Order: sequence, then structure tokens, then C-alpha cells
Amino acid sequence: MKKVRVKPENLKVGDTLLMSFRMIDSGKVLVEIGERINVRGSGSNKAIDAFNSSEYEPGIRRAWYPALPEDINKHFGLDVSKLKWTLNDRGQEIVNLNYLNPKALGKRLRIIVQETVHPKNEYQVDNAMNIAKRRGADGDYCTHNGALIFANTDVILTNDEQINHTILPIDQVKYESIKKSSISNQMELTDVEAFMKRCEDEGISVEISKKD
Repeated sequence: MKKVRVKPENLKVGDTLLMSFRMIDSGKVLVEIGERINVRGSGSNKAIDAFNSSEYEPGIRRAWYPALPEDINKHFGLDVSKLKWTLNDRGQEIVNLNYLNPKALGKRLRIIVQETVHPKNEYQVDNAMNIAKRRGADGDYCTHNGALIFANTDVILTNDEQINHTILPIDQVKYESIKKSSISNQMELTDVEAFMKRCEDEGISVEISKKD
């Protein structure tokens, strides 16, 4: 494996990083892989999403898997006993690497995203509201047919340029209904505050005149 270091913030879409190792129980090492993946528009059939996906700067998706030190040496050429280990703020032994496009068995390590509405383990059940997919860091929860979405990641070995991610279509945001009142050319909202909040979130300026 060629050992070319790249800062995570400089990672390009489609490239991967061997980001770090962390010591875990049973003498194994937790391998962290990161990849900048642009899946914007993948779960949509709208032209506006497909024709504007390139302007989006996606974050780095991460995935982890445990490995034996001897197999790390065999595939990556890294002797874990000779690396400069440090303690993180949780008291865990880690080493940051950030090697570009790691390979094993002649294939690249890539991340695959597999979205589902079914929690894959007890941790996701207990922490669903903290880890479910959202519209931005503090945005509304994304749902598929009314159910929360879990964006799971895994590391695969492949030389394919295109990875077949599973991205679920997101339910459209439904705004409060608007009813026509008995006053000519006036509209009455069923929930004014909710409507105004929705408009504000979407960057839409709305003025509503009060009745006399």
C-alpha cells in the first residue's frame, strides 16, 4: 500500500482514507475508514436534484471494522507495535494515519451506504432519535413512508468506480392546509404559527394580514 497522507478536509469525492487505528479488547485494532461520498439526489427522481448535485460538498462518511495486528501488517504493511500511539480524551489508545486510498488483496477499501428503516441492533433502537437521518445537523428527521431512516455504513473491497449505495426516498414535507374563508380574497390558515415557521425554514417571506 502506498503511504500518501492527505488531510481529511482535502479529501476529494470518490477517494478514501485509512483514517486511524484504535486499540480494542481481545488484542484487536479498530480500523477507521473515511470516504467523501456524494449521494445527493440518489433517492430522488426529480431533475432539480440530479442537475444540482455537483454543487453540494458532502461530508466524510466513516465506517469501522476490527482487525488482527498481523493482518494489518500483511495487508497495509504497518506494524502496529511501531506506531506512535496516543490517548484521546476518552482514554483510548489511538493513532491518526490519513493514508490515501488504502488497498488490500489488490482492491480498494471503499465505503458503502445502506439506508434502512429497520434498526440493525439494540444500540440503534435505544438511540434512534440521536442517530436517525435528519435534514441537516439540527433539522427535521428524514422519513421514508413515515418511518425514521438509519444510514448504515460498511467497508467493502472493490475496484468498481461506482458503488451501489442504498438511498431511500425521503417523504416530502407537508405544509399545513390553507382554507378559503368567507371573506372575499382572504385566506385562513389552520395553523398560522406552523405555516410561518415552515416558510422561515425554507427562506420564504410571507406577510399575513390580521382580520379587523
